[in-house]
Amino acid sequence: ASMPALELTDRLGISRLLAARSFIFEDSAILNEVESEVQELVRTSNSPDDLFVWQTIRAMKLFLEGEYLQALDAASLSEEIGERNEYAGFFGYTEAIYIKARCYLEFCEAGKANDELEKLAKLAREWQQWPWLFMAESYLARVLMIKGKVEEAFAVVRDLRQFASEFK
Repeated sequence: ASMPALELTDRLGISRLLAARSFIFEDSAILNEVESEVQELVRTSNSPDDLFVWQTIRAMKLFLEGEYLQALDAASLSEEIGERNEYAGFFGYTEAIYIKARCYLEFCEAGKANDELEKLAKLAREWQQWPWLFMAESYLARVLMIKGKVEEAFAVVRDLRQFASEFK
């Protein structure tokens, strides 16, 4: 079966979804393939949407490779483009915020990481980007656990489980 003909925007959107899934499951082989394909697509285009998607995927790839400074730069650029163009909902810049938070954790800047995770949790809930809400909230629960706030951490996990059980 041949691939249906898709417009560039659709191909980029599908690539971004595949990249995000690969990132969450730490599948760098697929993520690297997707990033290479998107990089090629973007060469023939001049839309800010394309640069946004490529930088988002590039940030995920760099993070999994342990290139945290470069990942932070790519994620920051992605977020900047997203904010400037008022991207929201499905096209929001959730991945960028998550990667920034994780980079700050790698740099032992817990306060900045926490701020990013709280911003991510708020926007992911608002934009109904549930995977990123769960990713943000689970890290916030870990932070509570590390600080010895066990009951609060368990409350977050309980609330997330309850919320997940409501999905069909």
